[in-house]
Amino acid sequence: MKPKEGRLQSGEHIMTRFIQNKISDITVRIAKFFDDYGEIELLSSQDLREMDINGLNLEVNNIIGRDMDVNIKIYDRGEMENVEDLRIPEGTQNVRIVSIGDFDSRPCGDPHVKNTSEIGKFIVDKIKRVGKDRYRFTFHVEDK
Repeated sequence: MKPKEGRLQSGEHIMTRFIQNKISDITVRIAKFFDDYGEIELLSSQDLREMDINGLNLEVNNIIGRDMDVNIKIYDRGEMENVEDLRIPEGTQNVRIVSIGDFDSRPCGDPHVKNTSEIGKFIVDKIKRVGKDRYRFTFHVEDK
């Protein structure tokens, strides 16, 4: 595991859910995590470059500041077959669901923090259009 990966992963979940709560047609395409930063590509018919990055950072860090527990549960594929909007890859038998308080719950196989207080300060550095209706968010975390 990369040193900041759990912090980046958990912060990304919060950022993405916050955006999805504001803009209904957001779809996650891919997320990548490096030693010191992360990237996520979101699909949307709206121009996401118009988002106020400072306002986004403020809102995401306010949510992180709620000190929510992060819980992980493993479900058998059969238990999850009828969950709306859940795409389970072929051959996957167990589905790992990461829940951040009552704010977000989604499948993810990557490392996470145990509580949002461990994330530190989450910062979106830039939003770039990388294709038709496809936007890349680059972000990092800092110690408080």
